Amino acid sequence: MRIRRFAFTLVELLVVIAIIGVLVGLLLPAVMGALDRARTTQCENNVRNLTQAITKYALDEGHYPRYYDKYGLYPGGEDPSEPGLILPAHVKVGGWGVPILSNLDQQPLYEQWTLDSYPILTTQTSTGRLSGQNYHPNCTGTLDVFICPSDAVIRSIGGQNSYVTNNGMSHVFINNGSWDEKFTYLAGEENESNGLFTAGYIGVNSGALVPTAPPVSTDAVEDGLSNTAVLSENVQALPWHRAGVLGYEEIGNVSSPNQGSLLAQLAPLPPGSPVAGETTADFRDLIHLPGAGPIPGPTNRSTRGVLTAGKYTNGMVWHFADDQNGLFNSDPNLQSSSNYFPKALAKARQLDNLFGGFLPLNVDAVNPISRFNGVGTNDLQTLITLPLVNPTDTYTWFANEGSLALGGPFLARPSSLHGSGAINFGFCDGSTRRFNTGTDYRVYQAILTPRGKSSYVPFAEYVITDELNEF
Repeated sequence: MRIRRFAFTLVELLVVIAIIGVLVGLLLPAVMGALDRARTTQCENNVRNLTQAITKYALDEGHYPRYYDKYGLYPGGEDPSEPGLILPAHVKVGGWGVPILSNLDQQPLYEQWTLDSYPILTTQTSTGRLSGQNYHPNCTGTLDVFICPSDAVIRSIGGQNSYVTNNGMSHVFINNGSWDEKFTYLAGEENESNGLFTAGYIGVNSGALVPTAPPVSTDAVEDGLSNTAVLSENVQALPWHRAGVLGYEEIGNVSSPNQGSLLAQLAPLPPGSPVAGETTADFRDLIHLPGAGPIPGPTNRSTRGVLTAGKYTNGMVWHFADDQNGLFNSDPNLQSSSNYFPKALAKARQLDNLFGGFLPLNVDAVNPISRFNGVGTNDLQTLITLPLVNPTDTYTWFANEGSLALGGPFLARPSSLHGSGAINFGFCDGSTRRFNTGTDYRVYQAILTPRGKSSYVPFAEYVITDELNEF
């Protein structure tokens, strides 16, 4: 008599489990790869929408936006959104996302920033942390178009952002692994040849507005709309509404009228002043005015650099550096970079004479952090763990990692958390491209300079052909 079985044996069950495990192991990478490609494509759509909003603004206004600017003056009084709450007067200074809000179908948010009847600061519940202390919640909306779906790190309560604009040449330099006080005047290196976005507002010095470079006109893009980048991704980017690092709770000595809360930093000068309605703060820490004397370094912390820091906190920049310089300097017989970059150094000397001797007369090697997806030399560092700024220390972005300078001016480079290493870029013609981690630094300098041959890049003769290394 045969006994009929109605169940699996243990061996059969283990075989089935093993087969399922193998199938999952084979399918999981494909599934994860598909999810990553979907997130990268969604990010690309965000870049395209932001790029087209910026290009529409440029076509309407005849020039590209500023990476931060003054958008109005709140005269003080009752908060329209909270009756009974009286708010002090303040200058309305914001980041690059503000002027394009109306082109992103965000007209109410745009009016909150641009109409003087609405405040951008509050004494009540505020965003705080990386969103900026005292910013009004009505002004710091978290919009999907500003967030890459692969960027899972929540760095701010309001205004979360994953994208940075083309802010041109860095005016902060490195000398032997340490930050050197060799700065160019911000209005000097920000011109139509070096980048697309410029600073629009720096505040008041000696009873007059600090001059800034004019906005970059649409006619300035002579190297081709499809060859000049507008914006890209950056894992360390601060919120779209922030102007530099204005509004840190731990900004410094509140006994100074130029330090303390954002309400103090953006308090306007009273009627009767030659610059009435402008901020009382002096934000010149990262620029050099001819004849202004020594520039306080990172150890002399003040609020004067928190606004001009916006060149790096919400932008990508290129440095006065070249890979070939590092290669040539390895040869003891070829130590002088003047043998290889005579035109670049001639430009440097011209700037040096014009702006008081603060530009380094040498071409640096490219810092590994300033490359695409650059993370430095520490194996424990990742794109997630590298902070642009630390909420407990405004000037963390000037820190050094041994002999390698680590900080905001170098972190202001393209980066992403896409599994493939791809980085989405938007260009002046409204198109998008993907670049990879190994993109040559000269290609990067070329796509950030609207007029490459008249720019200050060390090797201005470089011409883009088929080296875009596109995915």
